[in-house]
Amino acid sequence: MARGRREPPTVTGPDPDGATVRTDRSVLAVVHSVTSMTRLLDALAPLEADRRVQVLFTGIPGATVPGGVAAFFADLEVRTLDWDEAVRREFDLAIAAASSGPLHAVQAPLLNVPHGAGYNKHLTRNPEPGTRNPEPGSPVYGLSREQLTHGGDVVPSVVVLSHEEQLERLAEQCPEAAERALVAGDPCFDRLVASVPWRDRYRAALGLRAGQRLVVASSTWGPDSLLGRRPELPARLLAELPADEYQVAAVIHPNVWHHHGPWQLRAWLADCRRAGLLVIPPREGWRAALVAADAVVGDHGSVTLYAAALGRPVLLGAFPAERVVPGTAMAALGAASALLGDEPISEQIGSVIGGTIPGGAKKVADAAFAVQGHSAEVLRSAMYRLLELAPPATPVRVPPVPPPRPEPRRWEDAERPALLAGVVIEQEPGRAVFTVERTPAETADLRTVPLRGHRHLVVDGTETDHRLRGLAGLLVNRHGTASGEADTAVAETGADGSCLLRLPDGRVLALRTAADVDPAVLASAVLAWLAGGSEPDALPPRLALRIGSALVPFACETVSA
Repeated sequence: MARGRREPPTVTGPDPDGATVRTDRSVLAVVHSVTSMTRLLDALAPLEADRRVQVLFTGIPGATVPGGVAAFFADLEVRTLDWDEAVRREFDLAIAAASSGPLHAVQAPLLNVPHGAGYNKHLTRNPEPGTRNPEPGSPVYGLSREQLTHGGDVVPSVVVLSHEEQLERLAEQCPEAAERALVAGDPCFDRLVASVPWRDRYRAALGLRAGQRLVVASSTWGPDSLLGRRPELPARLLAELPADEYQVAAVIHPNVWHHHGPWQLRAWLADCRRAGLLVIPPREGWRAALVAADAVVGDHGSVTLYAAALGRPVLLGAFPAERVVPGTAMAALGAASALLGDEPISEQIGSVIGGTIPGGAKKVADAAFAVQGHSAEVLRSAMYRLLELAPPATPVRVPPVPPPRPEPRRWEDAERPALLAGVVIEQEPGRAVFTVERTPAETADLRTVPLRGHRHLVVDGTETDHRLRGLAGLLVNRHGTASGEADTAVAETGADGSCLLRLPDGRVLALRTAADVDPAVLASAVLAWLAGGSEPDALPPRLALRIGSALVPFACETVSA
């Protein structure tokens, strides 16, 4: 609510008499969820380094998924107030990234920023999958009169929109709030764009090798989300995409993490994590993963729209068009994008990577986000206007996002997943080409997979599952401490692309390549040659490894007979 200006200086904080820094203005950040907290951190960034302003945080009661907020507060070490105390006090500005709950009780001019990439979804309450489309004119989440007014009065002093097209929708949904609209773009998208030059660093942080493709599986929350409709999809991606050509990462909405509980989500994904799935934590990391991605399998969540606007090829694993507001950038993306079908996933992923985004990334971005590159400036001007302070003379920074840090592996899980290696050998005069395809053993039924001839199980030396170690045809020793069974070949790999292959009969072969591939792949290729009854000395002088479309030369020589 608007009110008269106090005469500065004022002292903020629960204990004004104990304040060291005497500030002129106080700001209340009202947090609904972990997602809204991440949005608020971007919106509040322009206030950094201004010693005239103190920011305090509070959690709003009645939020749909409030879990994780208290831990977020504690980890960031922000100063908090409980809700009852927050609404008893007066502030110079309040800011929220959602429109629900008793925001009318806050005693401050309220700046409302979008909860995601604009306002793309209908306001629904626990809809059942496949229920009827909302009627034309149905409430839009974040713009409805129900959310923006209380007792006939408009609650926010400023309603931030990410694009001009939302002005008409706001005028339809809540005409009395239209005069309070501010088109300010999206600071999250601006940071994504600013992060693109750091793509190689993000890919390195995720452990990607040169030539590997990163596929990000992104799910919003609710029964119509990707995980709600296709919970088996992460495992299917891992099973069907060769491990040396692809890495798979999962970006899952914070509401999924905190509705079911982080422990439970990690438990549900335990098999996929053992198979090599990179699980991105709920607060940060998803943006860097999008920048690093080569393709995104998504749904009607904001992450999918950000991905397309950033130029990442999109394949839809789920898209409940009935939940999406017609005429929005999200609706257009859903209508133009391919849906994941039953065909081999590698073919579908390859098709979208080799194709183009319908209309082009710039068209998607321009339809979704206004004032690109300047959102933080517009927001800063609005906040300082409400604070009745002159903004700092320094320019607003738009920093890149931090590198991603996937969920750490559990101690009992191997550092590298166990892999089924299949090898096809093509021979021609003076040359042999080995096509090696490796997929996670965790996603296969090893009881039905023949482990002989040109197919064998590759197990990391850190593997703690004795069943897998007993089935291994190749044990990979990356630390110089592991040993295999007497009848198991051992590959000792080096960071320089070298590999010593120790055969059960005592012979030792030295393998080397200059390419950025896992040296253990070389060992699988040579083991397949030996399984066919040929000797190492019979290898042609020119050897090559085919991984996907890449052809990698390598060398093999006998060190000890």
